[in-house]
Amino acid sequence: MLSTILLMAGFFWLSQPPSSTLTASPVVQVCIALDGSGSIANADFNTMKEALATAIEDSNVVPPVGIVELTVLQFGGVIYETPIIVEPVVISSTATASAVANAIRATAKLGGFTPTHAAIDSCTQKITGSPNFAVAVKQEINISTDGDPDNQSWVITSRDSAVAAGIDEVDLEAIGSSPSIDKMLQIAWPRPGYVAPPFDGGGFVIQVSTFADYASAIRQKLTEIIPRPTSTSTSTPTQTGTPTETGTATSTPTVTKTPTVTSTPTTTSTPTATSTPTATGTNTATPTATPTYRSLYLPLVMKPVPTPTAAWVTIIQEDFEGAFPGAWRVFDNRYGYGEYYWSKSDCRPYAGSYSGWAFGGGADGSNLPCGSWYPTYADSWMVYGPFNLANAQRAELTFQEWNHLLVNPVSIDLRVAAFSIDGTRFYGWSGEGQVSPTWNTFNFDLSNVPTLGSILGQPNVWFALVFRSAEWYNTYEGLYVDNILLRKLVSGTAAASPPAGQSPGNPVYLVRPHSP
Repeated sequence: MLSTILLMAGFFWLSQPPSSTLTASPVVQVCIALDGSGSIANADFNTMKEALATAIEDSNVVPPVGIVELTVLQFGGVIYETPIIVEPVVISSTATASAVANAIRATAKLGGFTPTHAAIDSCTQKITGSPNFAVAVKQEINISTDGDPDNQSWVITSRDSAVAAGIDEVDLEAIGSSPSIDKMLQIAWPRPGYVAPPFDGGGFVIQVSTFADYASAIRQKLTEIIPRPTSTSTSTPTQTGTPTETGTATSTPTVTKTPTVTSTPTTTSTPTATSTPTATGTNTATPTATPTYRSLYLPLVMKPVPTPTAAWVTIIQEDFEGAFPGAWRVFDNRYGYGEYYWSKSDCRPYAGSYSGWAFGGGADGSNLPCGSWYPTYADSWMVYGPFNLANAQRAELTFQEWNHLLVNPVSIDLRVAAFSIDGTRFYGWSGEGQVSPTWNTFNFDLSNVPTLGSILGQPNVWFALVFRSAEWYNTYEGLYVDNILLRKLVSGTAAASPPAGQSPGNPVYLVRPHSP
């Protein structure tokens, strides 16, 4: 019987055609960050997008066989934005490659500054947050830029944090004559960086003369960092061509002698084990043991179960009627354009006599009368924290806002409500200008903060309200807030969501390097 089974198995194996198995799990994770700052013309940005999209669609450059996980994002904006163009995805088919390419083509340019540090931070979070982080062999960040970072030291700090988190390689394409090659080489990892080609491992910078030359550069780069797929055969010609060997294998002494194991009397013929009908017969032959049941009625006594009361704990409540800044820290995060702080003001209260004015304090802001136009290049912060959400079942932020801000396709002036778990990197939502300014309610759920996700359970959290403006001259009054309430639920139950209010806004990322 055993010989028959082995012969059948051998026949089945011989009847299958030789197959080629390609690597099915990602070997490398790559995050590509495209510079979308204001120094890049729309036509050049489109050229860069098309070059990258075409390279990804080319199976000779990015093999669609599941060996690479790809993330694509853009960096720029007046508030250091890094919108994700393509979430981490394994390129496992031509259809996936085409979908990624089309998402890149559909991306609009941000404009604004060059926050290279934010690009590295966001890439690091996407790579390390992917389930493939544990299995991939290499993690790589690629920066395509036409200029120097807004702050080189921030970039080096972000690069070092990325390496500590598990990023193996940081490479760059320096497009045009503006980027300083020395600065690019300082960013590259491993150190020291080098100019390529020729390629000699990671940590390289490719000098790209024009955006028209970017297509060649990015193809070179992707070909260099993505391993080529290898095929392994599940059967060899000598094995498939010698069926007689399969029969010989089944008749080897060690195989044919195994029946002696199955014919051991103690194993196959254990009468005592198989012949125990007396025991079962004794159990089944006692019908007299069937019990008789009687109906018994008892009164049902219902005790009321008290519903636990929702225990909301106020973290901070600010109506600007008392001393300000008090527990808040206020400062100007951008040097060289005057000093403007958040302040208590009686210009536009929502309730009571005062509200918070985004730029009415500081050496320059304190001299402004009510109704003044807001300054250009403002970066005014008010920060509270750290506070503890370790025991929070829920947490929410609510405030009133009045704003009259300039909005145009190139420059956006806005308010940001953001949270941090390290006191430096803040993630949150932006609110843009209103055509007809009025007071509105805004609500934010702290279980769903952009990038950070839920911050419930965090022992140290910071909250910031930020007002930022760009270079455009304006004749608008700016921003006021009032009745800020930050609270957490520590026990009991409450409604599933905060009270109705305005949509939180667009996800944003900010860095607070200059705080006191």
